[in-house]
Amino acid sequence: MAQQNKSSSLRSKLLMAYACSAIVIVIIGAFSFFGLYKALNSYRQDVNKMQDKALTVLHIQSEFKIQVQEWKNVLLRGKDNQKRDKYWQSFQEKEAAVRQDSENLAESLPVGKAKTKLNEFIAAHQKLTQDYRQGLAAYIEAGADPYIGDQAVTGIDRAATNLLNDVESEINVLVQQAISNAHTEAERGAQFGIIALLITFGVGIVSAYWIVRMLTQQLGGEPAYAVEAVTRIAHGDLNFEIQLKDNDQASLLHELNEMRLKLCEVVNDVRANANSVAGIAKQISVSAQTLSQAAIEQASGIEKTSSSVEQLNASVQQNAENAENTNIVANTAAIDANKSSEAVKRTARAMKDINSKISLIEDISYKTNLLSLNASIEAARSGQHGKGFAIVAAEVRKLADNSHAAAIDISELTQSSLEIAEQAGHLLTQTVPNIQKTADLIAKISASSTEQGIGIKQINQAMTQLDRATQQNASLSEQLASTAEDMNRQADQLQRSVAFFS
Repeated sequence: MAQQNKSSSLRSKLLMAYACSAIVIVIIGAFSFFGLYKALNSYRQDVNKMQDKALTVLHIQSEFKIQVQEWKNVLLRGKDNQKRDKYWQSFQEKEAAVRQDSENLAESLPVGKAKTKLNEFIAAHQKLTQDYRQGLAAYIEAGADPYIGDQAVTGIDRAATNLLNDVESEINVLVQQAISNAHTEAERGAQFGIIALLITFGVGIVSAYWIVRMLTQQLGGEPAYAVEAVTRIAHGDLNFEIQLKDNDQASLLHELNEMRLKLCEVVNDVRANANSVAGIAKQISVSAQTLSQAAIEQASGIEKTSSSVEQLNASVQQNAENAENTNIVANTAAIDANKSSEAVKRTARAMKDINSKISLIEDISYKTNLLSLNASIEAARSGQHGKGFAIVAAEVRKLADNSHAAAIDISELTQSSLEIAEQAGHLLTQTVPNIQKTADLIAKISASSTEQGIGIKQINQAMTQLDRATQQNASLSEQLASTAEDMNRQADQLQRSVAFFS
């Protein structure tokens, strides 16, 4: 806080010195500028205006001469009425222009000879225009005789011309007076500027002396000694004493000495901390390398475990697929067995129907045999005429005997097939529930395999995440080791930097 108050006091004094010098210089410069501006303004307003008025007089003279020339054109070419009207119109236009310009100039001129002469010219010009009109009338009455018209106005423009020349001379006199006044103002402004420059130079010398004296007091000694002390500190030399004046508690050298002592304390603390940091960095580096090696080994083991889990997952998935396929086959077999059981049942029913039909065939065979026997008896009674019929009856009886024997065989076969079909139906009826139970068990195995696959997949994902985390830990361990090495290097660099201060 004391240092800030001292710096604020020095800054306030310097600002006060600068402000006083600047105020004096600004005031003197303002007066100089005012004198030069006054001279320039005088030249711009007075001289330029008078020069403009002189140019206006020259313009009026030129217009007046043109007006007189147009009158001569009227006299020389007036026999042609059209040309006479043309030139007389031009004469009147120049007349109006001369009168308007003269009146405007008279209003802007100051009271004096020039304005008096110009007013006399305006009056003479008005009288002159009347004379020219009378001369024009005489010219026309004389049959456009140029001699008559010229005699009527001879010499009437001389007085106006002389007055206009007098106006020009008087305005030139005013121009010269304005130029002389402007030169006088310029010389006065230049003199005042030189004086102001000398005063500014003196104020600058006094201000510089006062500022140097104040800075010397604030330094607490010679500037060269202060520069030497600062240079030695800048080069790292802190083992020297700064010579101070008696009771000096506020100078720059006093504060510089305090800074030197504080730097010594800071450098000693930094050196001690740098040594401690270097030791800690080495310990961290060793621990980080050990942790990195362990993390790498753990990552390798996790990677192998993850590979085994992936293989187990593939095997379980394959088993689940096989169980599912077997379940499909078992369901299909159960369905086919049910269909076979129904087919066997239908076969048994068909065998029973066939057996009933065979009984009918045996009955028909028996009746046919009876009929053939009756036919044989009747053929025997008929004698010679019934021999053919007896032969037919014998064949029919033989056919009936064969049909009866075939029916008996078919009945035996049908009975045997019916027993076999009933046994097959009974066996299929017992087998279908077992097949269904097998299909149910296989479905449960498939569901269990699927759940195992899901669980193993989750384990695989967890192992993958663990592998990723382990690899990240390994990477962080390597980064920590690298950071520890950097920290060690920074500690060495800090020690070398602190070694700069002796």
